[in-house]
Amino acid sequence: MTVTDGLAAGRGDHRFLFGGAGLACAVEAMQHASGRPAIWATAQYLSYVRPGSTIDIAVDLATVGRAITQARATIRHEGREIITATAALGQRDGPSDQWARPAVAPPPEDCSEIAHWNTDASIGGRFVFRPAHGYFGYAPTAGRQEDGRLLFWMRPTEDVPINRTVLAVMADFFTPGIRNATGKVLGGNSLDNTIRYGSLVATDWVLCEVFLEAIANGFTLGTMRIFARDGTLMASASQSMILRDRSNAVQKDVTR
Repeated sequence: MTVTDGLAAGRGDHRFLFGGAGLACAVEAMQHASGRPAIWATAQYLSYVRPGSTIDIAVDLATVGRAITQARATIRHEGREIITATAALGQRDGPSDQWARPAVAPPPEDCSEIAHWNTDASIGGRFVFRPAHGYFGYAPTAGRQEDGRLLFWMRPTEDVPINRTVLAVMADFFTPGIRNATGKVLGGNSLDNTIRYGSLVATDWVLCEVFLEAIANGFTLGTMRIFARDGTLMASASQSMILRDRSNAVQKDVTR
């Protein structure tokens, strides 16, 4: 498949396949190969690939049980490994319950829409964002936030259901949480991303709860919980990122 601009992130000449899009491609490929829905999936990001490049996805069904398949997916560009993903897929009959609850937030209709900074022909332009708590923009002005939490409503601009593949993309919009918590123009490059799926229900919006847990040794660690409008926990994600100072990019935008 070809990496289109709509699957890419970044600014200017520094554009690359969005990590969440890569994980979503791997999840979709493993679900198709196994015929089973993903329970959890994790991706290790090894290298970058630019828009316009062709990638190949190879799936290995390592073990196939009566209810669960353990699988691996490898994404390569011209033989070079870009992403390695693993997943468990399947479903079983059993009880369902939930203890996690979304934070109190106004409904999306009462929140102002804000454009993602990567909106022009990028993956950020394929979603609508409405912050409910905290700062979502590129250049924060409020300073360090004590609770480290950012809440925003999110939905695709396209008329598609919010399924496991779409949730894998959504779960990688973690960078706004770094800027919100630190009050600085910081970003990062994902080293990994893990998503665990809860109960999937039909919903027009999801509430993303980002929590920056810590920054240490030049890396960030944090989580995102994704709730349906009715409060159902649809997914829980976590990732590590290489911390980057993006203040020079803001300065360039100001001085153009």
